[in-house]
Amino acid sequence: MTDGPQYPSYPGDPQQPGQTPPPQQGGYPQQPGPQQPGTYPQGYGQQPYQPAPPPQGYGYPAHPYAGWWSRVGAVILDSLVTLAVMLVPLVIGLIILFSTAETQTRLDGTEEITDAGNPLGVILIVLSFVVAFAFTIWNSIVRPGRTGQSLGKQWLGIKIVRENDGQPIGVGMSFLRYIMYSIFVNACFLDVLWPLWDARKRTWHDMVVSSVVVRA
Repeated sequence: MTDGPQYPSYPGDPQQPGQTPPPQQGGYPQQPGPQQPGTYPQGYGQQPYQPAPPPQGYGYPAHPYAGWWSRVGAVILDSLVTLAVMLVPLVIGLIILFSTAETQTRLDGTEEITDAGNPLGVILIVLSFVVAFAFTIWNSIVRPGRTGQSLGKQWLGIKIVRENDGQPIGVGMSFLRYIMYSIFVNACFLDVLWPLWDARKRTWHDMVVSSVVVRA
């Protein structure tokens, strides 16, 4: 006898015995593992850490300190220039005054001035002291306060600067420095010699206003 009739299989029918279903993809997609502490995602182009530069030393001058002989030479040059400025009108005034004055000889042989001469001579004599004073104010106070240099210091290549930042000390501090210089020099000449053994080659009047003299 023959078996029952054979029927064709259709899609969706249960699988025949002996056939195993294909393996299923189990679970969810695998997640990346946790990153190590202290790490950052790749691709951000993070720059490596660079330490901050060390701070600059406080008050260190950009130029070497001026030598003692340079400072003395600048004072001498300034004095000579001031003297020349004063002598020009003074000498002219004296010449005018004495050349125009009239004298009379007495019986005892002495001379008596009967006419003081041209008053222009007197004016020039007085003007010589005024000009010398004004020039000293400009050359020893105003000019160093604004530029750090008198004429003598400029010719010898040195200048006065603030100790902390190397800038000119200003007219006010320059005036105080000049006053202290006048007091210390007249009271004790040791002020002028102090730069010979001071590490920063300062005088006492430098210390009062926190200034140093350096090479320009």
